[in-house]
Amino acid sequence: MFSKSKISIAAGVFAIMTMGFATPSLALFVGVDPPSLQSAGDVTGSTLSSMGLPLFGAHHRPLMSYAGLDKGKCAWGTIDGGYNGGGEKGYLVNEEAGICGDFADNSLRLGFGLGQNNLYQETIYSGKQNGHGGYGVAEADYRLQQAIVSLTGFYGITNADIDRGYLIIGIPNISKGSTNVDTAAAKLMVNWLDVANFGGFSLSPRLSYTFAYTHADGYRESGGTAPAVFGGQSMTGHYFRLGLEGKKTFNGGKTDFIGTLEAVHYADNDGNISGSVSGTPFSISHGSVHHNWARVGVDLDHRLNDGMVLSGSLFGSTAGMDPDATGAVSLKVSF
Repeated sequence: MFSKSKISIAAGVFAIMTMGFATPSLALFVGVDPPSLQSAGDVTGSTLSSMGLPLFGAHHRPLMSYAGLDKGKCAWGTIDGGYNGGGEKGYLVNEEAGICGDFADNSLRLGFGLGQNNLYQETIYSGKQNGHGGYGVAEADYRLQQAIVSLTGFYGITNADIDRGYLIIGIPNISKGSTNVDTAAAKLMVNWLDVANFGGFSLSPRLSYTFAYTHADGYRESGGTAPAVFGGQSMTGHYFRLGLEGKKTFNGGKTDFIGTLEAVHYADNDGNISGSVSGTPFSISHGSVHHNWARVGVDLDHRLNDGMVLSGSLFGSTAGMDPDATGAVSLKVSF
C-alpha cells in the first residue's frame, strides 16, 4: 500500500489524481507548494499501509488453508514486512501473535490476534514520517465441500510523527507534527480448492473484497519558517483481488510449495486535506481514484512435526498500492 507517486506518503492509498489549491498565491508567498502539504497531510495513507500488510501479507491465505493444524486449537506468531523503493523509500514491519480454535465438527475456525506496527516513509523535500501503533485482527473461516469462505476484520491505532519538508526561497525547511490515526477494515474472501490440476500443481482460484476506513485527527506543526495546521481527515478505500494459487507437495509430504498470481483493482472517491499556513487556508482534494496492478508470490509451508508448521512467503508487486516487495515468516502450532 505504498504509493508509487512522488508526492504521496507511505501507501499513498489516497494519492492525488487531480489537485486544486484554494489560494494559488500562498505557494509563492511562503514557498510552500501543494505537494509538500499533501505529503504531510495525507497521513491516512500511511496508516492504511499497516492495515494492508497483515490482511494482504501474513493473512493473504485463510488460517484453515494450512495443512497440519487439525488438533482443534492452534496459535501463531508472525513477522511481516514490506518495502518500497524509488526516490522516496519506505518500509513497514509488523509483529503479530494469535490463537485459534475449531468448531462445528471442524468446519469453522475462529482466530484472534494482536500485533504492533512500525512504518517509515521518506517524503518530498527530505521530509519523513514515522508511525508506531497496535492492532487487533479477527478471522472466521468456514469450510464448504470444496471452498473456504473467510471473513477477516482489522482495527488499529497508530501514532504518526510527521516531518514536512518544503522550500522557502530555495532554502530547505522542516516543520514537525504528530497525530493519531484510527483504521478499520473488513475482508471477505472465497477460496475454491483444488478445482484443477496442471503440471503436477493443484490449482485453486480465490476472490476477495476489502473495505477500509481511516480517520486522522487534526494537528498543528511546530518549527520551520511556515508551520501549518491540518484539519482532521476521514477516507475510505475498496480493494478487489482475483488470484490463482498453484500448490505442489514434496519432501515426503512435509512441504508445500504454493505459487500465486493476483490481479488487484482499487477504488475510492473521497478525501480532502485542508488547513492553513500562516493564517491562510488551503484545501487539496481529489476526485475518483482507480488503480490496477498485479502481484506474484510464493509460499513455503514446512511441517516440522505433528502439529507444527513453519511458513514463509515472498511477494512482488507492479506499480500500484501494494509495496514493491513483501515477506512474512510465521510459526503455527496445533494442540
